Amino acid sequence: MNVDKPILYLCLVEVEDALVSRIMKELKALLPEDGPKSGQWARRFVATCLVANAEHWNLSFPQWRVTRS
Repeated sequence: MNVDKPILYLCLVEVEDALVSRIMKELKALLPEDGPKSGQWARRFVATCLVANAEHWNLSFPQWRVTRS
């Protein structure tokens, strides 16, 4: 598999602000930094990992607002 663009891992969750940083820390620990153990990846597997609730998302990305229906 040849991936020539950075992989951005975005996770939108509906939790309190206090839990967002904890979830992001735990998720980053689970993501392999250098890709699968096969060693076929020439660069970092995931360029960015972001966990956000709707409020934080809308502040960070006002052009792609989310609402809860």
